[in-house]
Amino acid sequence: MNSLRPIILIITAFLSMFISVAVLIFFLSPSSIKSYTTGAPLVPTPKKEIKAALKAVGLTSEDRFFDLGSGTGKSLIIASKDFGAEVVGIDHSRPNVLISRINLKVKKVKGKIICQNLLKTDLREADVIFTYLSPSLMEKLEKKIKKEKVSLRVASYCFSFPGLKEEKVLKTANGKNIFIYDI
Repeated sequence: MNSLRPIILIITAFLSMFISVAVLIFFLSPSSIKSYTTGAPLVPTPKKEIKAALKAVGLTSEDRFFDLGSGTGKSLIIASKDFGAEVVGIDHSRPNVLISRINLKVKKVKGKIICQNLLKTDLREADVIFTYLSPSLMEKLEKKIKKEKVSLRVASYCFSFPGLKEEKVLKTANGKNIFIYDI
């Protein structure tokens, strides 16, 4: 057993170094850095609050659901599994897109994950949008929605559109707001 100790230490050191490099690549990839600096960093939303938002916005199996800034795909999985919606995730970060695709495959969810700037997304394809974006991105998204004259329902976690009146506001258990819009 003592003869295996150096081998185990080498393997442990290698795995630790590999994981550290993988984490650095994930967080320091150009697309991840751009996501953090443009107002859409990866900040997970609790499952319970995603479910509450999707219920409040009236998501059904007839809807095409977009998550703008989809991160790891958690909301896509919930929208598909719990509500039966067709799902599309939009994220600018390539590592997030890769993780989302893996998560959807593991959970056996058919969906589409697109790596692009969410402001370049054709919103006419969506019935329902879920967001957890910074106030500056919410303002830009509002301008895009008004310019394109799209009709859709929106659930926004934490931040509201500055110039639109929400249909309702839910207060979550952790004190956050979910803003519901019917545009």
